[in-house]
Amino acid sequence: MITVRVPATTANLGAGFDSLGMALSLYNRVSAQFSPALYIEIQNNSANMPTNTENLIYKSMVHFYREFGKHMPAVSIVQKDEIPISSGLGSSAACIVAGIMLANKLSGKNLPIDALLQIAERLDGQPDNVAPALLGGIVSSARRARKPLVFSKIPVSSEITFVIITPELPPKTEEAAKVATKVLPLAQRKKEPELPPKTEGAKVALPAQYKKEDVLHNISRSALFIASMVNGEWDNLATAVQDKIHQPYREKQFPHMQQLFVTAYYHGAKAVFLSGDGPSAIAIVKKENSPNFEEALMKSIKKLGKWSLTTIDADNEGATYEETETPQPQEQ
Repeated sequence: MITVRVPATTANLGAGFDSLGMALSLYNRVSAQFSPALYIEIQNNSANMPTNTENLIYKSMVHFYREFGKHMPAVSIVQKDEIPISSGLGSSAACIVAGIMLANKLSGKNLPIDALLQIAERLDGQPDNVAPALLGGIVSSARRARKPLVFSKIPVSSEITFVIITPELPPKTEEAAKVATKVLPLAQRKKEPELPPKTEGAKVALPAQYKKEDVLHNISRSALFIASMVNGEWDNLATAVQDKIHQPYREKQFPHMQQLFVTAYYHGAKAVFLSGDGPSAIAIVKKENSPNFEEALMKSIKKLGKWSLTTIDADNEGATYEETETPQPQEQ
């Protein structure tokens, strides 16, 4: 049995829309091996994720085999999730990366990490989550028409830590859950079912065109973010994460976003930004200040609703193969 560990990720990092992402030390672990028939078990499956051919890890494995014109044999998959879904923390990207890495070993291809990233990016549709999930650290990516993705990674300093701020949202309706786990009839499975788009729902509200000054604003901030992270210039980060491309439009979906940001800065955050499409936000905090920050912030934002706060470090390693602590199928 092969086991992979894949980190959570946060995309955009403020102004780096669809191009910057960072890995976080929160992990999904997935094991797989060949078996007589398809078997999928999801431990900690609070979201009622599918355990059939609609499972995203399974679909990513099938896609990998089809990249090389091969049919994937039946597999047994055991999935142990720590990354919450629909929270802006790269849960879909983690599933895609896990599936590709498992298929890479099971197929005997043993492709290098940069080749796996090209496949993951094609499958996901954009690189901002899958790149840091595979590589760790902060990854800057540039897509090119009909050419391989270009990317570069920098490690994240141990001087800072990251506070995930997540509102407690109402659960999805029963009808929405049925749609999310819908299985296509056999007659419609001639082509590989499309993977669910990661950001389409949140991007509907974004404009088709932007003002030149807004684009220049984001270019300067995303460049400043990278340089400041490399040089440890933490006081620059509040400016570096300022965005005019996506956060102002997504604020309508998260009415307390600005008040949350102001409160986090008041209590000492070096930067605050929406994590991917949300609803989670990320605050960057000096490590020695993180215990006091989390306590003070929670007290201040209680009046805005119910929240969960989690303080974690960045992950500089990325997805890895594990030989121990393999989750085993439970008794049925």
